Parts: sequence; structure tokens; C-alpha cells
Amino acid sequence: FQSNITPRGYETEQSLSTGSIFKDQRISNDMNASVTAAFNKAFGDLTTRTRLRYLMEDQHYERFWVEGDQTQAYGVPVLDNAAEYDGGSSITDVRSEGYYFISALDYQGKYVGDFLVRRDGSSLFGPDERWQTYYRASAAWRLAQEDWWPFEAIDEFKLRYSIGTAGGRPGFSAQYETYSVGSAGIFPTTLGNKALKPELTTEQEAGLEMVLFNKINTGAIYAWRTTEDQLLRKPLLSPVGFSSQWINGGTVEANTIEAWVETAFIDTPDMTWTSRFNFDRTRQEITELSVTPWRSGRQYIREGESIGTFYGDRWSTSCSELPYGTDCSQFATNDDGLLVWVGNGNNWDEGFSKDLWFTSTDIVTMDEDGEERTTTYAWGRPIKALGLDYRGSQTNFLNMGTSVPDFNLSWANTLRWKNLTLFTLLDAEVGADVYNQTRGYSYRDEAAADQDQFGKSEETKKPRIYYQDLYNTNAASSWFVEDGTFLKVRELSLRYTFDADMVRSWFNGGLGLDGLSVNLIGRNLLTITDYTGYDPESGGIIGATDDFGYPNFRTITASIEMIF
Repeated sequence: FQSNITPRGYETEQSLSTGSIFKDQRISNDMNASVTAAFNKAFGDLTTRTRLRYLMEDQHYERFWVEGDQTQAYGVPVLDNAAEYDGGSSITDVRSEGYYFISALDYQGKYVGDFLVRRDGSSLFGPDERWQTYYRASAAWRLAQEDWWPFEAIDEFKLRYSIGTAGGRPGFSAQYETYSVGSAGIFPTTLGNKALKPELTTEQEAGLEMVLFNKINTGAIYAWRTTEDQLLRKPLLSPVGFSSQWINGGTVEANTIEAWVETAFIDTPDMTWTSRFNFDRTRQEITELSVTPWRSGRQYIREGESIGTFYGDRWSTSCSELPYGTDCSQFATNDDGLLVWVGNGNNWDEGFSKDLWFTSTDIVTMDEDGEERTTTYAWGRPIKALGLDYRGSQTNFLNMGTSVPDFNLSWANTLRWKNLTLFTLLDAEVGADVYNQTRGYSYRDEAAADQDQFGKSEETKKPRIYYQDLYNTNAASSWFVEDGTFLKVRELSLRYTFDADMVRSWFNGGLGLDGLSVNLIGRNLLTITDYTGYDPESGGIIGATDDFGYPNFRTITASIEMIF
């Protein structure tokens, strides 16, 4: 339950408040219950572990809220004190059941298998698709344990493969008809779908693990997955009455490569140093789409498109991005790396000295089909690039970058000297772009540092309209797509463990204290990046957009651990 009351006459940044009342009441009840039966049995060299499980989940959520404005009497916190108010309520019930069969097999420690079959039922699935079946199977072969294994330097050599399926549930209202209610009447919005089923993801993974010289642990994994029956909101034609309908209609394919190497550089009773290096890379692509491609903010949803790609207005940096047949001798690249029109015989930094700013020209070109095209260019100002869309037509809605990194790296080290342990973790993301919307807003408000142009010579300064063009009136602009590559000190910790005999002697064994250690842990201590925002990770992962998001907090924690 919450209540938010703003008194009449309260001073805000813009004016004095006329008073408001907001109350919100919520009830959430979750009930989960499960029963598991386990059977373990050995048949000679074959060891089996089998489980049968039943799971039931019941979620209930209610909300009731009201809002009131323009309170009449000061300090009276009741809804009738508001001149006008409205409210609403909602109830959500979700029920699901699951039946599991899980079995693990191990033969002579050389051949390992694991199998699962799961039958899921959920009220979130349409009534025609209420129950779904999923499975998982994996197998591993430890070749180095075979009698015929010829390589003494390779102590472990394991091949493994797995395949499994999982489902992504639809939203609560996706299977139902929904309506909007207003003073003008009741209007249909979303058409229900009784055949709506969950997204189905099938993932396969093949891997290799090795231990060399009983010291170096290394391996590599290749995983590929296909997600079918993507949940999409499909626009409907006006005669239907409803504006849209949730359907299963798309396929996304992805693959991931991961590799690692871990070793102990030092391993003595008084000192150890272990180190682990990780590499991974992921790619995702829409391979099938049963609806017309559409734009979703800065994303382009269409077949063949990589997930996480930014689309919008890209600013020209070369003549190839101008209309076909343009005379490039009238253009120059300025100090921002942008191609601008300067006319014949002029340089980009002569706008003020020759009074060229705020002049313009029309340039007529012939396209590849022989048709005339007239383009107006303003002197010295950014030019939107031209490219081809998926139909081969010219467009300004172009690829501006991708939030998917080229690869990720991490390096972890644990150094112990007697009772003192130091742990460090370095984390790097290379090649990912971030859309810096926060910087875009500073352009809108004319408060960006580069708009100040401090330290620039008079010849290289630009008028306000130049930066207003780059702001692009809140539309997507490649000017705010920045390289988000970073290196972080993700964690640095120091731990000291006291000798057990020393601890017992301190307390004469009276407290039963067997162990004592002190820890100092720092996380996100340092970020090295060229990104101009606070934190390249503040925009999220897929479609990373920094929109006043909080950066990762830098934390320092101290703790004492006691073992009794």
C-alpha cells in the first residue's frame, strides 16, 4: 500500500502545486509446491540416478489505484477533497503445472549421460495449446580414461554434446480480446488468440575440455540455438475492428563461441597463483518473419537482420552516401569527420570569414533510372546519408551500428601468500556500440560540452544550427552512437584467514569458534573507455540505450566471517 499526497501550495520547479492525491493498493500471493521422488541404483559399472517431480505454481495479483487533482482544503488527505479524480483496478491470476522425469547415467566414469522430459501446462498458453512438452539430453565421453589413450601429457580429454528445449511464455492478456474504455464508448484494441503458444527455443552445444600436464585446464564450446514461434504483435487491417493481435510468427537463430584456459603458475604450501582467461562471442539473426517488416524505435525487425542493430539517420562521411551522380568537388570533410557542402573553391573552415553560413544551393542529379533529383544543401551543415533498404529503394533509415560486441574477455587471478588471498577480475567488452540518448538530450537543451566549442579557433567554430541538425529533433541520429568498448576492474578483493589454533587460543575454546577471516571487497572500481557517458553498461545489453540510466555502482564492502 502506498499514498502520495502533494499539498496545495507546494512549490515545484515550475509553479505552485494545486494539490494532488494518489493512493495505490496492491496484493500479491504466490504459492509454489513440489513433490520429488528419487531413485538411485547401480547395475555393475552403471550408476543411475532418477527423479520424478511434480510442480504446481499459483500466482495472484490485485491492484487498485486512484488519482485526484486540485485539492480544495489544505491538509485534508481524503479523496473527496479533490475536485476531480479517477481510478482503476486489475486482477491477474496465473496457474501452471509441471511433470518431470530426470535421469543421469554414469558408466565406469567414462561415459556420462543426462536426460529430462518435462510436461508443462500454463494458463498463459491459449486454450488450444494449454500443454507443451520439453526435453533435454546430454552425453560426455572421457577419452583420456580409456586404456588405449596414448597421450600421457593430456590427463583429461572430454567430448560432450547436449540438446534441449525451453519455452518463453506469452504475456497475461495476449490470448484475450482487450478493449479500451473511455467517455466516448468502448473500443476494441487487441484480438485474442486461442491458439497462442510459447516461443520454442532449441539449443545445442558441443564442447571439448582438456587438462594438460596435470596443470593447465582448457576448453572450448560452440552453442547454437533456434527460437521458433516468436511472440509478435501483428497489426490488423481496419475492417477487423481490432488494431492488433499477438501471434506466433518468427524465428531467431543465434550462436555462441566460448573458450577458456586456466592454470596454476605457482603451487606451493605457502604460495599459490591461479589464473583464468575467458573469451566469448555471440551472434543473433532474424531468419524468418511471418509479418511485414516494421520499425521499432531504433530497431528494424525484418528477415536477415541482426538483433541489436541501431537504425536511423546516419550522417554522410563520404561521397558514396550522397545521391547518385553528385559532383563531389563541392563537398569537404570537416573536423568532425562529416561531409558538408562548401561550394566551389571553398574550405569547410571559411564559413565565417567568407560569410558562407546560412547560404544554400540546389544540386540536380540524375539517378540510375535517368530521372532528375533535386537536393538542397545548406552550407557547412551535416547531410543525411542515403542508402538502399531491403527492397532496393533509397532511404535515410540506415544501419548506425550494433550493440552486440565483437567479443568479450575476462581475466581472473587468485594470489595466495600464506593466510592472505588477493583476487582480481578484469572484464572487457570490445566493439559494442551504445546509443547515448542522455547526450542527445543535452544537445536538445544546448547544454552539451562540445556545443560550447571551448578552445576552438574562430575559423573552426560552428553556429547553433549545426548542432541542432545533429540533434535531429529527437529522431535517431548516428551522431549519438558511440563506441562502448571498455575495460573494467570488475572486482578486487583481499582476504585474511586467521589460523584456527590462534583463534581458539584467543577465546580459550569457550565460544566454539573454529575459524575467523576478514574481507575487503571492491567492485566496479575502475572503467577505462572512450565512451563519453558515465558508464557504457548503463544502457543495458541488446539495443543498448543510455537514457539517464544509473551506472554500475562502485562498492567497497568489508566483512568478518566466523565459523563455529
